[in-house]
Amino acid sequence: MIIGWPQAIYLALLFIGLGIELARDGEPKKPGKHQFVPVLIANALIFGLLYLGGFFG
Repeated sequence: MIIGWPQAIYLALLFIGLGIELARDGEPKKPGKHQFVPVLIANALIFGLLYLGGFFG
């Protein structure tokens, strides 16, 4: 797996977003509340698709 600038920027934004969602986990928002696990699953699926599509290769 080769990490260039586009991949590094994507991964940095992914981890920043996950960190923010983890910090806000359980807090109310309109409508509902912040939930970390669904965001983690969604990001894992997107990462998997990008990896299988050759973005990191």
